[in-house]
Amino acid sequence: VDFPDTLTSIEYYAFYDSALNSVVLSDSAVSVGDQAFASCYNLKTATITLSEDCQGSGLFSSCTNLETVTIKGNPKNFGYSTFSSCWNLTSVTLPDSIEIIYPFTFKSCESLESITLPSGLKEISYNCFEECTGLKSIELPDTLEVIGGNAFTGSGLISVTIPANV
Repeated sequence: VDFPDTLTSIEYYAFYDSALNSVVLSDSAVSVGDQAFASCYNLKTATITLSEDCQGSGLFSSCTNLETVTIKGNPKNFGYSTFSSCWNLTSVTLPDSIEIIYPFTFKSCESLESITLPSGLKEISYNCFEECTGLKSIELPDTLEVIGGNAFTGSGLISVTIPANV
């Protein structure tokens, strides 16, 4: 589904459990409500431009066939469980504006092997990458100040580059 440039908001659960297989939101920043695209089992790709204050908890949670996501815009954070249980997620592109990755954001993203974290990231909250069994290495940015408890519990990490200031 390609959404028009005039769209400014997608409300809570708007497409929950729908048969969407692709989502493309224009370059106009959009505010997205909690679980707006959650449990869309056919969804494989998503490209969205988010507004600065967008929370969107559980935005794509349980989209078990989601493989690729590109987030654009200038959001400062994601809500809880944004990509939790997206088992086939292999590629995520995040904007450098993100300062906080909230709890459970990537929980059980079993196919996620690597991720480039935003250069302005300050906090990886608790349980953020829990059970990401495919995640083998990660390089943390110099701006990072906090790694929450159990952030990488049950992950497949074998290599972590941690900046001195963390």
